Amino acid sequence: MSALFFSIFYQPLFNLLITFTVIAGGNIGWGIVLVTIAVRAFLYPLTQQSLTAQQSMQRLQPAIAELKVKYKDDKEKFSKELMELYKQQKVNPFSSCVTVLLQLPVLLALYKAFRIGLGAGIPSGILYSFVAAPQTIHTAFLGANLGQPNVVLAVIAGAFQFLQAKSLPKPPTVSQPVDGAKDEQMASIMNKQMMYVFPIMTIVIGMRIPSGLTLYWAISTMLLYIQQLRSLKAHKAL
Repeated sequence: MSALFFSIFYQPLFNLLITFTVIAGGNIGWGIVLVTIAVRAFLYPLTQQSLTAQQSMQRLQPAIAELKVKYKDDKEKFSKELMELYKQQKVNPFSSCVTVLLQLPVLLALYKAFRIGLGAGIPSGILYSFVAAPQTIHTAFLGANLGQPNVVLAVIAGAFQFLQAKSLPKPPTVSQPVDGAKDEQMASIMNKQMMYVFPIMTIVIGMRIPSGLTLYWAISTMLLYIQQLRSLKAHKAL
């Protein structure tokens, strides 16, 4: 683990987890719930930017499809017109990817923090001087031992993953020649597959890892789903 990642991401999040766990009487389940809410609140602006970019890209799909048909034999002209379309509509096609990349270190730090917090003990030198270590960390939460895999939590996490994927905006249907529609058809097929593949993967993985990590994923996905619904509602109202 690099010193930069440790000091900027992992150590602060681990101390936040322990602080919330102490506040919750030593129950790391509630500590995980509170940390997940805090992290989602912190990432809210970045997530909102990503959702807005996705919705804008979906709105432009008919125009992009028309450009593909119009300039199917001139890729250079297509690229130029596509960039002009993005400029006119004030859409950054890369903002969504950048937002996801910025969140990856946070997700990795949370994974490590939860894994160690659910383990045998707190490593020395990781807590800040003003953070008191709990005398005992309780892993029992709502009938589940968060240090062990739990099928119910895995299924709940998978269900929220499915709802989140299902609520993603679908591109409008446009009439165009078959050749120009191939890319869109392929993308639609892949989106439908991912809508089922990701939830299944979530359940399978959740049945093999400590359920404290699954609890985090379920709550985080639920909050993302709620934010996504609100964003879609606001976008339709424009």
